Amino acid sequence: MDGRFYPAGAGPLESFAAGGWKLRLDKFSNSLKTTLFAALLAGLAAMALGAEGPAAPQGATGAAEPERWDWTGSVAAGKAVRVENPWGDVRARFGGYEGGVEIHAVLQRLQPGLPPLQVFTETTAAGLVIRVARTAEVPPEPARSGVRDVAPPKAPADRVDLVVRVPKGSPLQASTRAGTLEAKGLQSDVALESESGAISVREVRGFVRTRNVYGATEVVLGPFPGAPEQTFDSLTGDISVTLPPRANCTVRAKTSGWITTDISLRIVRRPKEEPSKTAVGRVGPGASPVTIRTRRGNVQILQMEDPGPHRVAPGRPESPVPDTDGE
Repeated sequence: MDGRFYPAGAGPLESFAAGGWKLRLDKFSNSLKTTLFAALLAGLAAMALGAEGPAAPQGATGAAEPERWDWTGSVAAGKAVRVENPWGDVRARFGGYEGGVEIHAVLQRLQPGLPPLQVFTETTAAGLVIRVARTAEVPPEPARSGVRDVAPPKAPADRVDLVVRVPKGSPLQASTRAGTLEAKGLQSDVALESESGAISVREVRGFVRTRNVYGATEVVLGPFPGAPEQTFDSLTGDISVTLPPRANCTVRAKTSGWITTDISLRIVRRPKEEPSKTAVGRVGPGASPVTIRTRRGNVQILQMEDPGPHRVAPGRPESPVPDTDGE
């Protein structure tokens, strides 16, 4: 039996290409040919499976599917709604006029070895408290010994993101650790605080205060509520404040970063201090104070244009709409 390799182009009746060589099969018996081809097909299938890898069974990582949790309650008129969520985002929306509060939560279980996170609610003399915490205390990690010990990589952490509907007249106080804070359309005072999360405030009819350490802050102010000071603080985060068209305020900003504005500001520079720049400007009579402070972040102060009443240009009648019926 001759199973030797021959150079390509030797002209056998039956051959199998392998690189630049051909295996002479005309000298093999039919049964041996069948065995060889079966082994070849099995080898190719094994190679393909090894390249792609087996499909991971569902739930192999131990992470559960996101879970929804909803709650409906109320808060006494004029009492505050306080939200404490160090495990994710907080987004607040207008909840109506009757004192009703709604919570919509999405819980992601990514650390099955730890007690799960849960949303707790409590009614106090100050109002309603909404708090995200674990159902049991987590024991502290053992201390590592030796200067050469390397901290293990951080695994994905459990997460809870909240949407809270706040009624008219109930002040909102919300805090996160690294999650986004967002308030939109509220008709009450707003106080937001985060360590490194971004802060966004829009279309709020009330007094606004924000504070964070590293995250960016973007505020679009609504009609001014009156004389109380509105403050926006950060250690190194950028702060952008947009004033309403008919603002009545005095703006004071301090930073060592850039200051960008489309209102008139007087800037005093003190290079040896931090912050090294102080800007002051007045819009309208200047009754309501607005204070912006960031040590090294950039500051942007803008004002929306007043659209004014809609007017039709004289001497230009409206063009008639052509009647196309029946054409």
